[in-house]
Amino acid sequence: MGQAKVEIYGHIADIQEGLTPKGKKYFKIKMACGRSEKKTDGSYDNSNQAWWELTAWNDYASKLGFEGIRKGDKIKAFVQDLNGGHRQHPR
Repeated sequence: MGQAKVEIYGHIADIQEGLTPKGKKYFKIKMACGRSEKKTDGSYDNSNQAWWELTAWNDYASKLGFEGIRKGDKIKAFVQDLNGGHRQHPR
């Protein structure tokens, strides 16, 4: 089976970190990629943007928590599907 790897460039829009009810550490980043263009009326055209939510778990989540990244920072994220693309979806 194939393996998915993605490289994403964008700006951090939001960060959340904490523990799940079962004590699993997480670090979640919401990021925007693409352009937001200001229109003549002062509003913004966000039609050229893509939004991503990325979550790191356990030791990697702790590491990201100490990196000092903040909302508005420009980042490059490497995402890899460690499950080989296999997902079970409820029907």
